[in-house]
Amino acid sequence: MIDVHSHIVFDVDDGPKTLEESLDLIGESYAQGVRKIVSISHRRKGMFETPENKIFANFSKVKAEAEALYPDLTIYYGGELDYTLDIVEKLEKNLIPRMHNTQFALIEFSARTSWKEIHSGLSNVLRAGVTPIVAHIERYDALEENADRVREIINYDTRNCK
Repeated sequence: MIDVHSHIVFDVDDGPKTLEESLDLIGESYAQGVRKIVSISHRRKGMFETPENKIFANFSKVKAEAEALYPDLTIYYGGELDYTLDIVEKLEKNLIPRMHNTQFALIEFSARTSWKEIHSGLSNVLRAGVTPIVAHIERYDALEENADRVREIINYDTRNCK
């Protein structure tokens, strides 16, 4: 099993506070059959502003310890990226991480973000060659009880991003 949304890095956001807590969370996931984890610490201005080098250093400690404990476990680097108007520029300059250096990026909007902003934001990310994975889609007021908008997001491709 693969977990693509896991806050397992200690002392960087609202996740675990210590390395031991990180390893406890990973141990529980492992016991449930997870063998691949994408670590996605928050990146959100004004709320979670841990420097990228600290996130990566703590991630590296977690990865080394966990993979030593569970040799068939693989942990990958990523981020839960708060949508901002400059997200495309940050992704293009590698200032914020994609999912394990792939074309995928986990992007989160606020619950009250308008449909227009969600639509244009995802379109801009796609035009930049990045495939967005929308985090917490169930929380967005603009999508609540609107299956057509959800289907539109699911079916996005660069040809229909206007």
